[in-house]
Amino acid sequence: MLTLSALVGAVLMSRTVADPGLSDELLTDVADQLERRGPRASAPA
Repeated sequence: MLTLSALVGAVLMSRTVADPGLSDELLTDVADQLERRGPRASAPA
């Protein structure tokens, strides 16, 4: 759930700002942070 929330937030924020550089930075920073977290085990269904 955290991953989905982070991705949706990053996309929304990147589309909101007018500066393309800042938009790219937002997406890259979130992707880097999620990669550092590493894979997490999913909850049992």
